[in-house]
Amino acid sequence: MNYIKLIFTIIVLSYNLSSFSQISEIEKILNDKLEKEADFIKKHSKEYYGDQFEIIQGFHIQNDTLSLEIKIKPKEAGSTYFIEKREVSIHDIQSIEKDINILFVTESNAVKITRTDKQKHIKTYYSDLFFTCLSAEKSNEYLGDELVEAFKKAGYTVRKGEWWD
Repeated sequence: MNYIKLIFTIIVLSYNLSSFSQISEIEKILNDKLEKEADFIKKHSKEYYGDQFEIIQGFHIQNDTLSLEIKIKPKEAGSTYFIEKREVSIHDIQSIEKDINILFVTESNAVKITRTDKQKHIKTYYSDLFFTCLSAEKSNEYLGDELVEAFKKAGYTVRKGEWWD
């Protein structure tokens, strides 16, 4: 009987380690692209059509929650920066899509967005879209496929939806 428990324990631990490594793979894929996006913005700020941003905390998954924290400087004249933290349970992500920006489409109001302005005023919003800040790279449908596969290996079902540059 102890032999069966040992085998079962080894199987469970192997699955958990495999799942953890796939979580790390999701973070790695997203953070590698986020770093490239941030570098692109620094080098091509005048040509970049989106809001400027700096990474405070890259993509991070903890307790099945995906989060991203960035400092955003809107392009509008006279706008000041704000810090935005985006959070979503991975279980609520339905699809990954691209319509200029790569985003995760989720259950209704599953994305929590906490915005802190320069004066430290905090506002919290909810959405069904988790914007990743990834928009500069074109013809990158392969990225959607990579992420769907990484989520699948980590035990999550996420489909790839529409993909438009």
